[in-house]
Amino acid sequence: MLTPIQAMALVVTIFASYAYAHITMHDPAPYSPKPDNSPLSSGGSNFPCKVGSGLSASSVTRTAIGQSVQLTFDGSANHGGGSCQVSLSKDGASSLNANSKFKVIYSIMGGCPGSNGANKQYQVSIPNEVPSGDYTLAWTWFNKIGNREMYMNCAPVSVSGTKGSEGSYNSLPDMAVYNIAGKNDCKTTETKDVQFPNPGKYVQTGAGANLAPPTGSCATGGSGSGGAAPPAGYIGDMPSSSNSAPAYGSGGSASGGTGTVPGGDASPLPSATFDDGQYHPQGQPPQAQKSEVPKAAPTAATPQPAVPASASTPPPAAKPAPAVPSKVNAGQQAAASAAPNDGLGCSTDGSVVCSPDGTQFGLCNFGRVRFMVVAAGTHCTNGVIARRNIWRRN
Repeated sequence: MLTPIQAMALVVTIFASYAYAHITMHDPAPYSPKPDNSPLSSGGSNFPCKVGSGLSASSVTRTAIGQSVQLTFDGSANHGGGSCQVSLSKDGASSLNANSKFKVIYSIMGGCPGSNGANKQYQVSIPNEVPSGDYTLAWTWFNKIGNREMYMNCAPVSVSGTKGSEGSYNSLPDMAVYNIAGKNDCKTTETKDVQFPNPGKYVQTGAGANLAPPTGSCATGGSGSGGAAPPAGYIGDMPSSSNSAPAYGSGGSASGGTGTVPGGDASPLPSATFDDGQYHPQGQPPQAQKSEVPKAAPTAATPQPAVPASASTPPPAAKPAPAVPSKVNAGQQAAASAAPNDGLGCSTDGSVVCSPDGTQFGLCNFGRVRFMVVAAGTHCTNGVIARRNIWRRN
């Protein structure tokens, strides 16, 4: 069996890896301090953007009409995906409050921010409805598997060169707010990708999405119509695990379909397996620039490449120390496979699950388990990790 010190080391290793695993926004650069990976308080005390953490703009992402803002993520526990929105507010770090108004510029229903531990990257264009100015960009996420929660990270952005007006901006839909009892009675349904009642006109539906509307008073959607014209710029996604530039027009692993070039001749783009409802211009769009905020005058950094950054790739799991014994029910033991690391279903959060051959183990977390190899000389059986019995001839 394991010593108390070995057991404690394993517990620390496991919980550290799971704490890191939740998803946070990497790009555009969030407000400082860097956002933690927990959801918003269910009572709404830190809505929006976790305002209680004392936000400040240490860097600003600058973009303009025809440019795109790159949306990337850190972490790996994407809870089976879900639905996300990208929204803008005219309130900045010092003025964000519970009544701040956020307007949706893009909705993703299903597969966001990824699935099976692999995250995607998105290129989000600022639509014509948005006037130039300084904004808070919010990424919100309603996870598919696990507790009913709302995640929200925010970043300062500056938009120039747009032709929008106050009227066109206000016509955009309001940001969806669910699972926050302090705001409304609206909830999402577990194992479903929430279907936004009013997603706006810039929408992507992921392949294999299992859509269901929210319950409660939000089932009919929020204000704003979203207008009629498409944005002038590419908006789409690509897998963060890819090392090559995306194929514009055909999309990444969760995008594709047919469409037309905004402001172009409506020539059809290459078809894929389904129509994601996106507008794809020809070629690769210019990227938004991220500017650090120095003590003197601000300067613009080199435009970011469209190739996925290594920072968005989940870090390798730490090698586990010898495990602490813990019991697991027979149903979980039978459900585990010899080499599954994409997250299997489990029923008891916090319990240890063994693979059938005993060479791997994992901790049940929000209904999913991700496996790691047991330490040398140990074996996992019925939720207990112990040293192997080694028989020698006399």
